[in-house]
Amino acid sequence: MYRLTANPNVVQRADGAWIPADPRNRDWRAYQAWIEAGNTPEPYEAPAAPRVISGTDFLALWAPAEIEAAFAADARLMAGALKVAAQGRANLDSAECAALLALAEAKGVLTAARRARIASGQPPA
Repeated sequence: MYRLTANPNVVQRADGAWIPADPRNRDWRAYQAWIEAGNTPEPYEAPAAPRVISGTDFLALWAPAEIEAAFAADARLMAGALKVAAQGRANLDSAECAALLALAEAKGVLTAARRARIASGQPPA
């Protein structure tokens, strides 16, 4: 019903609402009564740190033939790869990275298995 948060003065309700530790707040009072009734909130779980690698390391996850095929298949793939290289880093967990890999798969540059390997940071076999 409740979950602890990173902030010890705030709890989260099951519906996602955040409840500040304020005795004037009726939700906080309801939470306190729930605790006094012997209940225990779910523990706080820190989100996983994003997997960020260098742009060079990201490009190294691709086989040379895959890079050539990507550049030939769609200008958006070339632009995405160049953007990663220019930024100097790639967040493997970002929507931008996922979209680039999905486009490469849709264009037939990557198989689903290769897409998953690159997304998990594994170089070509």
